[in-house]
Amino acid sequence: MELYSAKDTYEEARLIAAKIHRAVREEGFRYRDFLILTPGREKEPVISSALRLGGIPVFSDFPRPMTEKPVIGFVLSIFKSLELDTEEILKLTESGFKRIRDFERPERGVRLMFQSEVYRLRLAAEQYGLSAEDWTKDWSEGAEPRKKLNPLENIRKAVIEPLLKLKQDLEAAENGKEMSRVFMNYLFDSENIRSTFIARSKAGQGGETDTIETNEAEAEEY
Repeated sequence: MELYSAKDTYEEARLIAAKIHRAVREEGFRYRDFLILTPGREKEPVISSALRLGGIPVFSDFPRPMTEKPVIGFVLSIFKSLELDTEEILKLTESGFKRIRDFERPERGVRLMFQSEVYRLRLAAEQYGLSAEDWTKDWSEGAEPRKKLNPLENIRKAVIEPLLKLKQDLEAAENGKEMSRVFMNYLFDSENIRSTFIARSKAGQGGETDTIETNEAEAEEY
């Protein structure tokens, strides 16, 4: 048994990574030979990050609520945005998953929002105190403060119009199965959620191969 003293969790994580590297490189161990036990889940993100940065494959079996998964949080954010609450809309655009139709360059189809667009919406909302009604009006004309937001009209339209249609279609659905179909169509068409799964998986940030291959029928059932 060996004991090490570290000033904080970050140094502790670096020591663990260095110890594993040395054992694999010099003593013939394999990465799969190591098990790291912690007193709680608080240290897990720091240790996992240090291992991944060091090129060490890592798997954590700490149970996590579904709502902590980024994609699930994004889906919940869509539902919260349907009432057009300004803060919920801004959280949706700031999720890192929000895709919009590019009105200025239609050949792009649906693309991820640019950070500059997200920032400008946040700034405008805080500066003018946008209400739910403001989000439904054309910002290229009309009374204050909307006419001052003319440069953001295409962004507003790209974010809000799909949400309004989704809300309308959900309200018109006759049963739960129909509501599920409506929402899945929205995810696959307006949000291009398959590309999100693929991108997250390639980045090692969540999503598994079988998730990427899920077709619309299977996703609706899920």
